[in-house]
Amino acid sequence: MLGFYGSMYAKQANNPMSARLTLNVVKACVDTGAAKIAKNRPRPLFLTSGGDWSLQTKAKKLTKFIEGVFDQNDAHEQGTKVFVDGEVMGTGVFKMLKKVEEGRIVMERTLTDEIVVDDADGIYGKPRQIHQRKYVDKEILMTQFPQFKLQIEAAQGGILKNNYQQSSVNQCLVIESWKLPSSPTAKDGRHTICIENCDLHTEIWEKSYFPFAFFRWSPKIVGFWGSGLAEELVGIQLEINKLLRTIQ
Repeated sequence: MLGFYGSMYAKQANNPMSARLTLNVVKACVDTGAAKIAKNRPRPLFLTSGGDWSLQTKAKKLTKFIEGVFDQNDAHEQGTKVFVDGEVMGTGVFKMLKKVEEGRIVMERTLTDEIVVDDADGIYGKPRQIHQRKYVDKEILMTQFPQFKLQIEAAQGGILKNNYQQSSVNQCLVIESWKLPSSPTAKDGRHTICIENCDLHTEIWEKSYFPFAFFRWSPKIVGFWGSGLAEELVGIQLEINKLLRTIQ
């Protein structure tokens, strides 16, 4: 797979492995790990400690509410994909956001390639800034930000095109960024949504965390990103490929 956008993932032209005898050990191990571990369906519970009847009732209703949010967002099905992302790429990403206009909480799988973290900022695994770059349909953006309709229409489309596939979608690159406040009382935290020629949204970010949940197959000693099962097996896979070429 050459990338995450356009024909880079949809097609692999002139694949030299297509006519060879293959044994994909990486995929077999990834599928086995997902079947044995990701099949579990964890369920958050709100529990009281010495609480009265009213508090216990509130905890039960909160548990039901979370179960409803999980069911509405297909959390367990998406969670399996996030788990596989962690196995293959080292880190899987879940994004949680609140859609005020719809009155609900949204959970969505985020491609690892969309997340940008500065290596110096994330050397201890706890960066203070995170950015998400994502291609979004211009019509959706104009619905969310009607006051910037002209700027959105003028934004250059970012989808790559080549000789294998022509894209007909009308999208542009959107950068959403979060910066944590320097202290619990500070007001220097920031959340912004930008396109190349306009700031669509900006607000103070008061939370001490990002709206993401990260799953790492194996945390590295230094840095933000994890190490995947595919990375651990790459040496074995290359040796098997050499043996199979000789046998064929």
